[in-house]
Amino acid sequence: MRRSVCFLLLALLLLVACDAVPNETKTVSPDAQEQGTAPQTATDETAAATLPDSVLFGAFPQQNNAPEPIEWLVLTQQDDRALLLSKDCLASLPWHNAGAPVTWDVCDLRGWLNRDFLGAAFAEEERDGILSSDLDNGDDLGYGSPVGENTRDRIFLLSASEVSRYLPDSSLGVVKPTGYAVSQGAYANAGGYCAWWLRSPGMNASGPAYLSSAGDFGSRAHEAGESIIGVRPAMWVAVNALTAGGTSGGADAYPVSMKECTREAVTISLDAAGGDALLALASYAESGEMLTCAITDRTVKSGASATLSVPYSDDIHHIKAFTLAPGSFTLLREAWSVLIPKMNGTPFAVPGQTTSQKSDYVDKNGDTAVIPADFRVSEREDEQTVQTGLVVIGPDDSEFVWIPVTRTNFARRDFGSYMSATPFSGYRDETELESYQAMASSAERYGGFYMGRYEASFGGGDSVPASRRVTNEEPGRIWGRFSPQDAAAVCENLYADNDTVRGFFPWGVNWDTMLQWLIDSGGRTEREVASDSTGWGNYSDDAFSPDAAGGYTGQWEEAKANNLYDLAGNNWEWTRERYGSGDYVMRGGGYNLMGGSC
Repeated sequence: MRRSVCFLLLALLLLVACDAVPNETKTVSPDAQEQGTAPQTATDETAAATLPDSVLFGAFPQQNNAPEPIEWLVLTQQDDRALLLSKDCLASLPWHNAGAPVTWDVCDLRGWLNRDFLGAAFAEEERDGILSSDLDNGDDLGYGSPVGENTRDRIFLLSASEVSRYLPDSSLGVVKPTGYAVSQGAYANAGGYCAWWLRSPGMNASGPAYLSSAGDFGSRAHEAGESIIGVRPAMWVAVNALTAGGTSGGADAYPVSMKECTREAVTISLDAAGGDALLALASYAESGEMLTCAITDRTVKSGASATLSVPYSDDIHHIKAFTLAPGSFTLLREAWSVLIPKMNGTPFAVPGQTTSQKSDYVDKNGDTAVIPADFRVSEREDEQTVQTGLVVIGPDDSEFVWIPVTRTNFARRDFGSYMSATPFSGYRDETELESYQAMASSAERYGGFYMGRYEASFGGGDSVPASRRVTNEEPGRIWGRFSPQDAAAVCENLYADNDTVRGFFPWGVNWDTMLQWLIDSGGRTEREVASDSTGWGNYSDDAFSPDAAGGYTGQWEEAKANNLYDLAGNNWEWTRERYGSGDYVMRGGGYNLMGGSC
């Protein structure tokens, strides 16, 4: 019979230390091209894609007076819409020009955002994708200042409550002004950071709320007429307006996919759509300056594909794909834009090849992960995508899955105040501060951590190495009766001789981040994660394993989510937290439970 005992999900932190037919391409000077407009919004029937942490959308003066692509942070994605916040302060303007007390509903800055900025920064097709939002303009900070009326805006400033919700750590609110904002009067401290306006009422009727240059709510009043505070626009946007021309396959769709990103080149595949065209790919510096451009040397027939490459360099900030009119090189449409991560001189990991040092990996969608030395990315195509479960294999053939960390699914908790999103309560984090900080710092620096793909354990004379997959041929070689202290020892000694990675005993925040990622990526619904995991949990009432005898981790494909096995059911897993009584917290549930209540 299956045992309801405690196993372990091992975790790793990184240490700081169908193919298109190729067309020949030619490289031309930046002067031969011009910047285009953003892709049109796809049809309503198009399924919403999962967005990366940041996107390019619209253009506005930043480091000089010429418009440059705006980089936006994706604060949250809710089905087919996403809340965006500009990465930088794009302007520095008074909240209201007149000296009289004023509220958000009638202030000048609201008018500028929804009139001047909306018109200047976005093409007509882009504006079609920016949604009107009903805003609550209440007294979030409790100062008792006048609040005015609620509003319906397309572009707005965050409220204090939205900052607390989407930027829960003060470090996430720290921002720099663009050169353009500085030219308007933005004040930056010695580190280059500035304060930025919020729409909530402030300490008095003439002083709106703001976030300081340290990322905290302002502790003194700034008058609405001051022009030294930065402007950081926010907006809700249709997801299909932000993706690569949509995926509907219609006349306005230009399917693009990242094929490869190496130290030598960035390569994409681009389809011609809506008519015959020349296809082009250009790379840009962060300033907006074009670096290189590649164009097909012959016309690509409508519906056909081309593969294009531009040389990689550490100066690349983003790339764009274009369609051009044959013969005249007239711009028809900007089909796609994507940010290219800084590789900082490290090598690139190639699926199936063992790394000799810590390496960067870029998947076909442009999403990234960091691969430890002596590890390799799985050769299976369905295990090579970050957002749906990137699988890496260690030197002992143990398998791990990369858990992406974003601004919204992970926030560092202060020691002793871990707050779980699950029904657990009444316990405090009682483990070493140093260990917790190392985990949090690594996850934030590298953008993720690794979680063991299978439940793991050791014991008896028939044990297997930590986190080694138990194959179908050896179902009896897994043991589960061991203590949290044993689990901690396994984790802390994992890959002790590898100076690029280290095992750690998973915390509750690692579990919660992993579960939120399953929801955000579409791997599982919120209901399946939070209340009813019958359909994918390995429980006594599951729909796929009626025989209760002989179950073992990894046996059932139905119990897999984003390439992780047995997160729900089969056996409980230890975590590092404790209840108030001193007992360690277990996660994941056991086979003896009913999935309909888990």
